Amino acid sequence: MEFPTWTEKNGQDDIIYARGTVSGTTVTYRVNTKDHNGESGVYNTHIYAYTKSGKKYGVQAPQTTVPENKVPTITDVKVSEVTSQGYRITFKADDPDGKITKIEMPTWTEKNWQDDIKWYAPSKSGDTYTLLVKRSNHNNEYGRYHTHIYAYDDSGARYCLPIDDIEVPEAGLPKITDVRISNVDRSGYTVTCTVESEEELD
Repeated sequence: MEFPTWTEKNGQDDIIYARGTVSGTTVTYRVNTKDHNGESGVYNTHIYAYTKSGKKYGVQAPQTTVPENKVPTITDVKVSEVTSQGYRITFKADDPDGKITKIEMPTWTEKNWQDDIKWYAPSKSGDTYTLLVKRSNHNNEYGRYHTHIYAYDDSGARYCLPIDDIEVPEAGLPKITDVRISNVDRSGYTVTCTVESEEELD
């Protein structure tokens, strides 16, 4: 038994020949929209039965209209704690028709475009997702960063929200204060100071 199925949209570009599950004289096949680009709209399914002697019989199942799947939503996006070391992104994600199965956050710098791209999975606490982007993971580059948020649901629908205007500033010069001289004797002396730096000192 075969159940060739495709959507009306774009002809048969998404046709799948699948086999049904046989239980006595009943044969069942579940059409999953995720196997058809997550498309809604009109679906066509034909049913073909084959005998061992080579006979074939087919019928067309009634056309079925699959309701539109609403894509996941991403809200309350905040970019914070922007320093020379990186930045933090927080947001909320929801799916009105199902459940979110995965969130990915590809991130890269403007310099040399995607030569440093990393695909991150944010952490989740309650209904809030968080990602900390570190400059050290991107060739230690300053300047413009790009982070896109991809949210996927259990039907295969996907939503993308690009954040393309994050500027990671260059670190300022180290600050040296409170310089003191002590332990002066014939063999030398000790210099003590306080150093503040946005970057790790060498």
